[in-house]
Amino acid sequence: MKYLPNLITCLRILIIPWIPYVYKTLDSPSLALALVVFAAFTDFLDGFLARRFKATSIVGQALDPLADKLFLIVILCTLFSAQNLPAWLFYAYIALELFFILISAFLWFYEKDLIVKAGPFGKVATALFFLFSVLSFTSIPKHYLLPGFYLIFFIKVLAMINYGTQILQEISRKKKLHYKSKKDPDS
Repeated sequence: MKYLPNLITCLRILIIPWIPYVYKTLDSPSLALALVVFAAFTDFLDGFLARRFKATSIVGQALDPLADKLFLIVILCTLFSAQNLPAWLFYAYIALELFFILISAFLWFYEKDLIVKAGPFGKVATALFFLFSVLSFTSIPKHYLLPGFYLIFFIKVLAMINYGTQILQEISRKKKLHYKSKKDPDS
């Protein structure tokens, strides 16, 4: 049970590239929809199982957000290539996600013990993105969904600001602890 959440996350990563292939190449929106729903379900399931069975791990803390980012980027590319997203919004999303990935990678390589968990804005943005991704593969007219993607982008910007604030607070806290331990070696 200890490795099950990470295996589910890996399964999600393996499913992700099939979504645009099924949607565009096989021209099967209904099968693509099923894959998107399954990917969204695995995102919920891996987190639930990790918390429920106390099977959280550093690998899972890195893999799950990576899977979320890959999902988001692939869905955005699929929607953009199908002309369901305006170019500026697509590029803004991609820039924001790449910036987030670079910051996360930097922290992963240089501050391994610095763990910043997703805040409420990030969780809401991810949940809404999964919802609107599912809806995008249905027969709902795309112009009805576009305002939702604008809202999600705005929430993601707030999440990025919140994430940056958490990082700075955590670095400041570590510096204070480090300074205090040098100042008072007996404590």
